[in-house]
Amino acid sequence: LPRNLHRGTPAAFAQDAKARDLCLRGLSLGADKALSPLARVFFYLPLEHAESREQQARSVALFEALATEQAGGPARETFEGFADFARRHQVIVQRFGRFPHRNAILGRQALTESEGWLLLQILKDVRDRQRTTPHLDSLEDCIAYAALKAEARLAEGGTA
Repeated sequence: LPRNLHRGTPAAFAQDAKARDLCLRGLSLGADKALSPLARVFFYLPLEHAESREQQARSVALFEALATEQAGGPARETFEGFADFARRHQVIVQRFGRFPHRNAILGRQALTESEGWLLLQILKDVRDRQRTTPHLDSLEDCIAYAALKAEARLAEGGTA
């Protein structure tokens, strides 16, 4: 709830630690098992939103287990989507140790140019995997990157 009430401000993240603590305490008691599958999705979200590699791994394991439980049911694709989304969050935290899109809001040092480029590539890769044909922006970026790389080699006295 605080995420939506305070979107775009540091207050949106102020209750994250408390939510994670409650989630972890509930997991240790097995409280999630008494919930409906959809309620468990919300129960696990504090771990999916965590900027901790360990908590991200736990989030992915929980969402994958939930998807496996729903494999034979009518909501199979929905729960597979939740697991996929958890994996996408994990990839970002694995690579950067945090969610870079929170930097400005939380007053943290921004990404370097190369870190920003890598994040952009991840986002484009995710978008491209959702399409049956490559997106024009991705093709143009590949061409531009190849041209810059060739220029750099020529400047170093090499061949393109």
